Amino acid sequence: MEPTALGSRALQRLTGLAARLLDADAATVTLVGDVETVMSGEGLPAGALGRQVPLVESLGATVLELGPDPLVVPDTRREPTLGGLPALADGRVGALVGVPLVVFDGSPVGALTVFSRLPRTWTPSETALLRQLADSVASELELSALGREFEAHRLRFELAIDAAEIGSFDWDLVTGRLVWDDRLVEIFGYDRATFEESIDSFRARCHPDDVGRTMDALQSAIETVGQYQAEFRVILPSGETRWVQARGERSPMTTEWPCGCSARAMTPPASGTGTLVCLGSSRR
Repeated sequence: MEPTALGSRALQRLTGLAARLLDADAATVTLVGDVETVMSGEGLPAGALGRQVPLVESLGATVLELGPDPLVVPDTRREPTLGGLPALADGRVGALVGVPLVVFDGSPVGALTVFSRLPRTWTPSETALLRQLADSVASELELSALGREFEAHRLRFELAIDAAEIGSFDWDLVTGRLVWDDRLVEIFGYDRATFEESIDSFRARCHPDDVGRTMDALQSAIETVGQYQAEFRVILPSGETRWVQARGERSPMTTEWPCGCSARAMTPPASGTGTLVCLGSSRR
């Protein structure tokens, strides 16, 4: 898992909560990959956030190696498994508890660790509480990674539709509201002030010789929950005529209450011809 949540507020809150609830002097969330990376911390020295440690010097790697159970150390000076770790060599950590962070597929990705300056006993209830917090931390890391992946896909999609001069719309069959993106508004010769967000706005721009069959094809797709194909001309306020080639589909979804139809459309490229594709769903 990539360090996608470095310094996130959610991780900082969870790390701070771990320190407070266990009455610890410090706490960290670290990711363990090729190196150990400090993702968030409470009570750490300045500059610790984002610090990377080789695995041979990594406390988090040790927690994962000794897992899946928490590593509970009441006195670091008497714990042979921690010997030689630079993080503990200066004697500023007297006790610690480290819990592996395990994501949805069962993979351990890091550790939530709390520290005490002096040796102390960690109770079973404290260890159990830290495990619960570790579950929340792991969920937050997964959400952050998914959000980053979604954003990357969104940007690639936007680049693709920009290159093809594609627009999109959403049409709710119950309310009748028709929402176009800026590209589609421009393609049909409207601006935000003049586009009324209704199918009438779409119909008004269709060539008189094309509007009947275009609307018939659309209505047929709605009634049969089927596919839609049409080729029609758009007349702009300037008098310019633009051809649009369209195909689409209405897909049913089962629900107990009436809903509308969402559709997505692709619009013509610079040459004035292109493809309009409805990719939507309706619920009834």
